[in-house]
Amino acid sequence: MSDSLFWVGTGESFTIDGYERDGSLALKVEFAGHESRTVSEADLQRWAEQAVATVDAAMAEHMRPFFEGVEPPSVLPPYDRMLTDSDGNLWVERYRKPDDDQHTWTVFAEDGVMLGHVNVPAGFEILDIGPNYVLGRRLDDLDIEHVQLYSLMKG
Repeated sequence: MSDSLFWVGTGESFTIDGYERDGSLALKVEFAGHESRTVSEADLQRWAEQAVATVDAAMAEHMRPFFEGVEPPSVLPPYDRMLTDSDGNLWVERYRKPDDDQHTWTVFAEDGVMLGHVNVPAGFEILDIGPNYVLGRRLDDLDIEHVQLYSLMKG
């Protein structure tokens, strides 16, 4: 949400709708440059391994049959997260495969015009975006959380 719009997207295409407070559709944001990426068997394997690695061994054994029975989608979703900054701009994070190190965000002005792309360091999770900063956290190799603040230079 921004001060004036509520953003909604299904993740089926790179189209995100902006609604007014009264529920009326104000605009559609579309990124014509998005290219669909197919889901490979290796993608599914990495996704399952990553999910199982986050739980204890007993739970992991119960999860394995679930992953074997899942019918995978043919393509990856175009985006993962959406945030708005203090200026009302919409930030959309490109969907990352489990082994993707690059975090790329596409930024749109409140009127739907694409402003550009922002790459953030691997493992960095954005929590807040101000007029001249990006605040977030990352986990180190020991899973210790670190708060980080980066300067944001626009234009």
